[in-house]
Amino acid sequence: MTESFRLDPERKYQLLLQISEEVRGTLDLEEVLDHLIDTVKRVVDYDAAGIFVLNKTIQHLFPVSLTSLIAGMAMRGFPRRAREDDPMLNSGKGIIGHVIATGETVVAPDVRLNPYYVAGRNGTLSEIAVPIIVDKRVIGALNLESNRLNAFSQADAEILRFISNAAAISIEKAILHRQILGSKRLENQLITAKEVQAGLLPDAPPHLPGYDIAAVNLPNSEIGGDYFDYIDMPCDRVGITIADVSGKGVPAALIMATFRALLRSQVRQNV
Repeated sequence: MTESFRLDPERKYQLLLQISEEVRGTLDLEEVLDHLIDTVKRVVDYDAAGIFVLNKTIQHLFPVSLTSLIAGMAMRGFPRRAREDDPMLNSGKGIIGHVIATGETVVAPDVRLNPYYVAGRNGTLSEIAVPIIVDKRVIGALNLESNRLNAFSQADAEILRFISNAAAISIEKAILHRQILGSKRLENQLITAKEVQAGLLPDAPPHLPGYDIAAVNLPNSEIGGDYFDYIDMPCDRVGITIADVSGKGVPAALIMATFRALLRSQVRQNV
């Protein structure tokens, strides 16, 4: 891309149309990022590129591990490596980490002279990175690298900022879609857990001459730590257990299930 190239209204329209056509058929975040990185190649040449999107905004200063915060990423031209071995993902270092942390655009004509640069591949001599921003929140970064010195200009930075801004809505939509699917899966899992937990509680009280026994369990959330049980004992006796595990939700439910199993095991061993 030459310095003389500028984003006139016609070119902006063409880029918007390309991005729209590429991503309109999918809500999958990885596919959106793949389409975006290939669209960039048509207007700004590179030897390696990466897009990194977070599932939450960084509210504190680096260094910080980004591995657990990455919602999605797409890469071209970089060597394969484990996430824990990547200095950017592991400790927020490098030009990409700086862009995500500050929201600033970085154009490095010679990466050897840039204080933020951390080598991600052999051969890189120049780099450019722009933030991906939604509602004034930095949710990721778009990064290009070249084997040539001075490969990227401020005009390229303008193009990449325009592309990242145009694609930000599609990226945010894909993230929200993933979150909705995750919430739905969690909801279904909680419903199943509630049914399993209900199966651990007695479905009917014991019949004892001279006694009327009744019980009901109404947890505040889908599952919880409330527990009662009727345990058959020798000599026509019945053990009645009532317990309330401290806490709520899944942790309390797990403790409740473990306590039930241990209690019944101890009763069987000692009667």
